[in-house]
Amino acid sequence: MMYGSCNSQIFGVHEQASGFGVVGDTLTYYGGIDEWAKAADSTNVRIMRTRQGGEQWGWNYPDGVIDPTIRLICDSVNVPQFVWEGESYPDKDRRAYAPLITTDDRGASIIPAGGHAVTMTPIGKTILESLETDTIAASIPSWTADTVWTNVTDTSGLLKFIFMQECSRVGLKPIPNLAAIMAGVKTPNAYIHIWLKSASRILYAHYGQTSIPLILGKLEIDSDGIVSLA
Repeated sequence: MMYGSCNSQIFGVHEQASGFGVVGDTLTYYGGIDEWAKAADSTNVRIMRTRQGGEQWGWNYPDGVIDPTIRLICDSVNVPQFVWEGESYPDKDRRAYAPLITTDDRGASIIPAGGHAVTMTPIGKTILESLETDTIAASIPSWTADTVWTNVTDTSGLLKFIFMQECSRVGLKPIPNLAAIMAGVKTPNAYIHIWLKSASRILYAHYGQTSIPLILGKLEIDSDGIVSLA
């Protein structure tokens, strides 16, 4: 099983997506989700609509080859407002398709004045190491109670165990940490995507499968997709 998530009002999902539910750290605005349309320009994508933008919705879909992508809408000073992230492209035959719809259900643009919609480029080593430091310094999240991680007493160990488990889930060879990614792996972007989601679950104390809280809280992305720390 693979996962995707988005916090916009209208967004594309994988054709066989199911298991929709609120993920991340924004549970305040829990509302409904429905299928809005089939994408006119892509038969492999379904379009979903939530009650309002800002709710972090996730979904799952059948296993495939991990090939992650993150699409964002940012404001004029590069602060992300809306994020779409998936462990593979929603339309494997059309990688240029942008699943983060830039209008609301009334057709009004959701791109802030002076802002931009962009695909995120790979995150650099220095930024990742800073995120790792913040994650290890965080407290053990309460959601670990009554899970297989109940007896883990430090966040460094928790991050290692979650990351290795998630690597196995998507068919990657399990490795223990960020240093192992930087030492050289064949698909670094895939490993980094899974690592970001694992770190977000600790740093922002959410059980759901998403990296949106971390992206919104820690990163800025310019109009070329270049990432910097907030």
